[in-house]
Amino acid sequence: MKRGKDKSGKNTKFAIIFFVLIAIIVVSSLIYKTISLINRSRFDSHNRFNILVSDNKDIKVLSFAPNENLISALKIKSSKNNLDIYKFLEIPIDAKILTDSENFNKDIPALLSSSILNYKDSHLGLTVVDIIRLLLFSKTVKNNDIQGAELTADLDESERDKILASLFEDDIISNEKVSIEIVNAAEEYGLGNRIARLITNMGGNVLIVSTAPNLEKKSKIYYSGKKKYTVERLKNVLGLKVIDKNPQNIGEITIKIGQDYKNYFKY
Repeated sequence: MKRGKDKSGKNTKFAIIFFVLIAIIVVSSLIYKTISLINRSRFDSHNRFNILVSDNKDIKVLSFAPNENLISALKIKSSKNNLDIYKFLEIPIDAKILTDSENFNKDIPALLSSSILNYKDSHLGLTVVDIIRLLLFSKTVKNNDIQGAELTADLDESERDKILASLFEDDIISNEKVSIEIVNAAEEYGLGNRIARLITNMGGNVLIVSTAPNLEKKSKIYYSGKKKYTVERLKNVLGLKVIDKNPQNIGEITIKIGQDYKNYFKY
């Protein structure tokens, strides 16, 4: 009887050890996935973040500005099915939410709540952590701190940009007032002016747009002095390599657009 009890006791110990090990593996895996999810999160609860929302019929852009504690909401009205929203607006789009018409017309906290519940492949550039952070921030913003506007496709570009700058200007970039030079080395007419428009709508200080005498293959951002927020934001928006040495003498930042720009620019 003693041997039977010993065997039974050993088996129980082995079973407990086995289940403890399984629990440790499961918990470790969950912790790893959570940390990975947080690290992949892009909304940092400090800097401006723009989201394009679409129900395949209507489009709007929501801009969350934690440093100013406000939200901007822009609805785009257009009968054009082939409207290039990036070139039309020339503002940074950090992520997208594809939804249905019912959720599209909800207020911002309700839209974000439904996005968490229906999180699938319809969120481009967003993690669940991002949406939760955006939801928590949106609940701190009062109704009178939500700026709204509408744009139509036939509105004059200069009038359009006045509205866009008022809604999407990045307060940090505007306050830093870093001088920016844009050099078009890609041999595409109007490309430099398009990027200048994007940066101006962000609140950037574009001093000059020029054309390089020679073509260059690679697009790069050069800067001199301290690496400010403006440099980081332009790096993230344009997707370009940043170099701590500015060969130009006009601006603190030089954006040189090479022939590879199509691999990076949506604008």
